[in-house]
Amino acid sequence: MHLRLEAAEVKVLEGRIQRVKAGPRVFVIERTLVRFEHGGRWWRGELPRSYFILQSNQGVRLEVYVVAMLEWTLSAVED
Repeated sequence: MHLRLEAAEVKVLEGRIQRVKAGPRVFVIERTLVRFEHGGRWWRGELPRSYFILQSNQGVRLEVYVVAMLEWTLSAVED
């Protein structure tokens, strides 16, 4: 996977991630492969994050995370 760390717009419908848009690229999500939680480094003031490893319908795997269900980030892409 290639590190990205860019803001993303994520569409969630009925608890399922449907689409991820980051920059000019739009990924239509076929399925969630893995979901895990990271408690954050409290000593640095980080909030907990929810991570998702996703499979797009184009065969691209990507990793996104969300902080407090508000701020989404595309953290890695494997094409």
